[in-house]
Amino acid sequence: MKSLTKYIKVGLLVGGTCLLSPAHALVATYLAPGWNATDYLTLATATRSIEFDATGNLYIEDVSDDGSGGVSILKLEASSAYTSISNFVSYATSYDGVTGLDFDGLGNLYVSERAASGDAGVIRKINATIPELIGDVRTFNHHRPTGVDADSEGNVYYTGRMESDGTFGNVYRIDSAGNRTILLENVVGTGIALDSLGHIFISTPGRADLGFTQNSIYMFDLSDSINAERIATFDETGGELTFDDAGNLYMIDNIDHTKIIKLSFVPLPQTAWLFISGLFLLIFSSNRKRHQAT
Repeated sequence: MKSLTKYIKVGLLVGGTCLLSPAHALVATYLAPGWNATDYLTLATATRSIEFDATGNLYIEDVSDDGSGGVSILKLEASSAYTSISNFVSYATSYDGVTGLDFDGLGNLYVSERAASGDAGVIRKINATIPELIGDVRTFNHHRPTGVDADSEGNVYYTGRMESDGTFGNVYRIDSAGNRTILLENVVGTGIALDSLGHIFISTPGRADLGFTQNSIYMFDLSDSINAERIATFDETGGELTFDDAGNLYMIDNIDHTKIIKLSFVPLPQTAWLFISGLFLLIFSSNRKRHQAT
């Protein structure tokens, strides 16, 4: 174990929330009812990938490893308020950089990587107990994974994109037998996470020509994938997503890859919904009477 000073800056703790030190930060310009967003952590080293374990420890991969021929996944201890660090696992790679991390709840860690071209990549499986690399889940020759998630049934989910075609994007699932299917077609994502109910959360890039609000997070219900719910929109692009065991959603920024944003859902009290419903009915009734009068 060694000091984390080289890798991370932790802001002031106010009310249990880690506030960013004065610096550039993502700003939420829209939040769906019941959702709130707070600045959680500022890393002093850039990463495209974030993941929490069951005890709240944070795992990242340093982008300075890009193109080095090796991957080193770092573990930031929650018990030290993320001020100490250890190397969790390292392995050799021919790919350019890590884009996502995810534990499956079965003792495995999945790692997505991209090729230097941006049009190829791989998802790897690590035994998180030892820990050591088990092998490749699947390699990709025509797109790269921009994030990864996995469930306790052995399914792996990822967002696929192409550097050569910025409008290309799908959300895929690889089952435990290695079969791949497209779950969401023409959905371009910069990150992915699944909640405990199986909803798929996708972060969108900073493009206005993709059918979704740019720089946003959407929630998809596979039983009604046409009607995605926009959870949040930010002033700049976000990247990989992950949930903690308490159901909080986290996103790493996709600009300098150092800001972690925390999003939490707090259902509105029933009285608030009654007030909103009553206000809507009042406005509707008023407009109807005005139209009848004319």
